[in-house]
Amino acid sequence: MNFDSQLMIMKSTDEGLSQSMTETGSLESFPRTEWFARCLEFLRDFSWIYDYQVTEFFVEQPWRSIPDEWREFLLGLSLEELNVLPLGNIKDEWPDNFSTFVQTALEMSMPRGSYSVTPVEIPCELKKGMNPKKQHEVSLMAAVLHQLMEEASVSVVVDIGAGLGYLGQVLQQRYGYRVISLECDDSRSHGAQCRNIKLGQDAGKFVSLTFDLQDNAEVMNQFQDLITGIVRQGDLEPGSEVREAKGQEVKVCMTGLHCCGDLTSTMLKYFTKLDCVTLLAGVSCCYHRMALSSGENVKVYMKNFPMSRSCQAAMFEVRSASRHWTLGTPAFRLAAQETRARWLNQSKADHAYHQRNVAFRGILELFCHEENLTLNKISRKLALKKNCETFDDYVEAVFSRTNLTPVGVEADDSVEEWKKKLHKTYLQCEEFFAFIEPLTCLQVLLQPVLENLIHQDRQRFLQEQGFQAYLLPVFDEFISPRNLVLVGTKCEKTLSCDTCVTCGKTVSRDTHGKSVSCDTCGKT
Repeated sequence: MNFDSQLMIMKSTDEGLSQSMTETGSLESFPRTEWFARCLEFLRDFSWIYDYQVTEFFVEQPWRSIPDEWREFLLGLSLEELNVLPLGNIKDEWPDNFSTFVQTALEMSMPRGSYSVTPVEIPCELKKGMNPKKQHEVSLMAAVLHQLMEEASVSVVVDIGAGLGYLGQVLQQRYGYRVISLECDDSRSHGAQCRNIKLGQDAGKFVSLTFDLQDNAEVMNQFQDLITGIVRQGDLEPGSEVREAKGQEVKVCMTGLHCCGDLTSTMLKYFTKLDCVTLLAGVSCCYHRMALSSGENVKVYMKNFPMSRSCQAAMFEVRSASRHWTLGTPAFRLAAQETRARWLNQSKADHAYHQRNVAFRGILELFCHEENLTLNKISRKLALKKNCETFDDYVEAVFSRTNLTPVGVEADDSVEEWKKKLHKTYLQCEEFFAFIEPLTCLQVLLQPVLENLIHQDRQRFLQEQGFQAYLLPVFDEFISPRNLVLVGTKCEKTLSCDTCVTCGKTVSRDTHGKSVSCDTCGKT
């Protein structure tokens, strides 16, 4: 199957859903708002699996929420069985409600296997500074962008959060695109320009600037003026006559290889509001770094989630029934974790190390919680991998790499007394170590559900504005877990959509934005 055929399969419109999603049955039978509600209800019902910081494992004691019929079953699984459990090969001997949980998690997850696209070959001189993971991402992303830009007749790419310009330099050299590389870190944008000069690339085809993309009208206008100015300035061929800049149409592709935190949501807003951005292709990451909203209970609300009216309506519906629940930072942190691809390959040694790491750090956190102490790091890491073989080694490393400070009182205990108390805490927690890997396995099952929810919300946001939007799994998820590219295009604008405030179903608007009656309840 060629690239264009695969794009046609992956694209979803307001009338239907992408083939990759309907194959799972997760969305096929449900209108958008209803699917979002079903997904949110599922995550609410099993929030005990993820709604805590891993460092607070022994403070929060999540194993106490495991259903009685699951407990013995989970503890009886071998490491090999835990490894393959997220594949969903349901067995007759599993508890019925556990089988239902696994099946629902799989239905709510988007398939992550990448389709075939030939990666662009990166010249040796451009590989300098790129690790194997970066080479993998750049070679595939460049190939995908080339196909998308050809389809949309766009020849200028604006690389957001471009770092040292690796992606843009490959696009410029291999395909001849004009690249505007934007990076908020001045040292990186300067480094990208210097790197481009050393590579001997056409300075007129690659521009690296320091620019901090922000979610406000003033910066959006600055962005538009900057991009249109650069594009129009370099639009003339040698020897051609100067044309009136006002009459030149500016069409650019906005892309980002690692759109951290709120960067994707900001890019989506720029795409919907600026005529010059006709194509969008971004890879999101670090969802837990999204800004918290202001107001009451700020710690549990993300400012830019949900974005779509469909998901907002579903969130309102679910929270109306469960006012004390919402998706907090731990949920978004889990969404940004490794996918099940790496879990499947965990060795016995990997599991043992992970269990010790979680247990030792959790014991330290419980001790600090009980003794009213704060951890002040001297080094970036509390302990190195070599320090996690035994708890004694771990404790010695912690005390050499941190300062423990009592909160609001003078320290009554010496370091040696603290060490004794830590060992006592270890003995109290040791019997619960066995729950760490089973609970981690359950988190592995929910990780793609949470990430899919975020992606579906953003995709739906674009569709509600009347644009085509779809998701492409581009990278090998074992190499690069954040392997989904969200694509938005203005090539074929559809009717915009809204959500009926009465029944929650989708209501189309005409091209002038005038509402029409809801087919379900008849309200306008």
